Amino acid sequence: MPLMSNITVNDREDTPVAHIFKPHYEDDGVAFFREDAANLVSQNKLTISSRETGSKVKKRLKLEMPITVTETVNGVNYTRVVDREFADLTLTLSGNSEMSSGKNVVGILANLLLAAQTDVDSVLVGTEKFR
Repeated sequence: MPLMSNITVNDREDTPVAHIFKPHYEDDGVAFFREDAANLVSQNKLTISSRETGSKVKKRLKLEMPITVTETVNGVNYTRVVDREFADLTLTLSGNSEMSSGKNVVGILANLLLAAQTDVDSVLVGTEKFR
């Protein structure tokens, strides 16, 4: 079992920005990470878990990114969440399978999410639909 440590991931901006998710806490096999921000409501949150469910192993990765605005009321600035972006990836793997099959599932998914997969990218990031 790995110890919780910083997780650094680049975004897809024209000039990529490294997002550093720092360990927040762990509870019953669920690891919670947060990215530092000017205030608590602006923090991006990452959750990673792994648990056995009978003959299967369920792996889950969740990312929450708040969309905020700063409002000034009586000369005081307040940050308010106006929306949120969520990603929720669940893998259900055979508890009997070899590690290589799980590694292949993760590798294929990772490669499907690359910008170079233009058809997939235009649906997931853009406004298009498959027809």
